[in-house]
Amino acid sequence: MARIRLKIELNPGGVGVRLDKLAKISTEVEKFIRLLAIDAGASPQLGDFVAKDFYDGSFGSVVEYANNVDASAAVKFNGGLRFFSDFKDPHQYINGEYSPATVRQFIELGTVIESDEVVKLGIIDADTPTDSAEWKSITKLTTLNVDAAYNQEYRYDGALQGKLGTWYKDSGYFNLRELSSAELVKCFYRPDMYDEIYRLYEDKDAVVNLSGHVVSDRATSRIKEVRVVWAKSYTPLSDVEFSRFFGLAPDLTGDLSTSEFIDKIRDDGTEDLH
Repeated sequence: MARIRLKIELNPGGVGVRLDKLAKISTEVEKFIRLLAIDAGASPQLGDFVAKDFYDGSFGSVVEYANNVDASAAVKFNGGLRFFSDFKDPHQYINGEYSPATVRQFIELGTVIESDEVVKLGIIDADTPTDSAEWKSITKLTTLNVDAAYNQEYRYDGALQGKLGTWYKDSGYFNLRELSSAELVKCFYRPDMYDEIYRLYEDKDAVVNLSGHVVSDRATSRIKEVRVVWAKSYTPLSDVEFSRFFGLAPDLTGDLSTSEFIDKIRDDGTEDLH
């Protein structure tokens, strides 16, 4: 077992710190380290982080999570402190180790840090004394770099399927209700595709497949828009047509029942994974 510990310094090198500033930064830092600890596998609640061992200067203290955690959680927590505080490139990739809530809270921290202020975090690895902390600095620019990386668009060539939504004929786009997410996606098309798009709307219940240049939100993977290259609609099968699929291949499962055959396929897939 281990402890999650860190040191915090505000206004390093100064004399004291404004009380309102201390309250604002402390609140946002507490939210950030609590969310980061959750990402690391701990279960902190509000009030579980305690500041102690205050020392003279502008403001400095040791902050400690009140409960023991697995050693791996402490290591991951410290790794998160290093990752965010060292974020120097706005084009850097934010991996899936940190929840959107944690990333957004780090960005929010920047709203209470002035451009000339520094929040210093002292990273304390397991079994090391607090005076051996590895110091990192968080500035407003650091949070802006994370903000830029988190909210940048992701572009790729892809395809999606959905039901037709509203069409604004003079605007050059229509809305598509994407089937897997139920999200509305704005689909732009070239002027020479007008007649093709018009034919899609001959059956408002049709399922549309389209491909093109996709713009999505990197943080949420939500598709924001598509520049359509190809589109085709398909009339949904009626209940009668759908039922005709059953019994078309009676020998497909051999001597096994349908449920036994499905279980076998699943088991084989699981074995392949090992």
